[in-house]
Amino acid sequence: MHDPVAYYRCQLAPWDIESAWSATDPWMEHGDQQPWRDAKGRGTTTTTNPRLHLLPEWRPLVAEIEHHAGLAWSALAPPEYRDHQPDLTVTELWCNYTDPGQPGADVHSHYNPLAAVYYPEGEDIMGQLYLEGQAVSIEPAGTLILFPGTVDHWVGPNQSGRRRRAVAGNLTLRGVNNQTFVDLARAQGRCTSTVTTWRKYNTG
Repeated sequence: MHDPVAYYRCQLAPWDIESAWSATDPWMEHGDQQPWRDAKGRGTTTTTNPRLHLLPEWRPLVAEIEHHAGLAWSALAPPEYRDHQPDLTVTELWCNYTDPGQPGADVHSHYNPLAAVYYPEGEDIMGQLYLEGQAVSIEPAGTLILFPGTVDHWVGPNQSGRRRRAVAGNLTLRGVNNQTFVDLARAQGRCTSTVTTWRKYNTG
């Protein structure tokens, strides 16, 4: 039995996410979406391409994520790397959409040492985050959650009457190969799901 998964959460100051959404929406919707599929082939969550971090409209959020990742590193890093200089960079950033009544993203993990999710609305009824089965509240609006990317995680169903939006990203530790963190997690019996990147989200 594993110890509970450590994670970091905070509430970000309000910023004009709607303008960022509007400014980049045509680009995000331009044929680069990847639908998640569950075991029965049903669509669940739609994921846009992961290059939002390269756009100026999203730089305020990227800066916030990188700042808080530095604060969280000593608590979330594997013991072997807790004293490592936390030079963490967002290398992927994308949006997830889950329509009302749809199940959330299926269990998966990442190569990256840290993953981040930002919830502009943040209501648990829209689908909580699960870290190895441990439910993590996404309330209130503006919540940012950071956790080890190699942890198996998934999202509950959207039981609200509104589309659920989340901005997710992966961070890389400069000078350390991402595979190192997968190997360390698997040595502890963790990271048991298929390790994936956004390009492998469509399993249908």
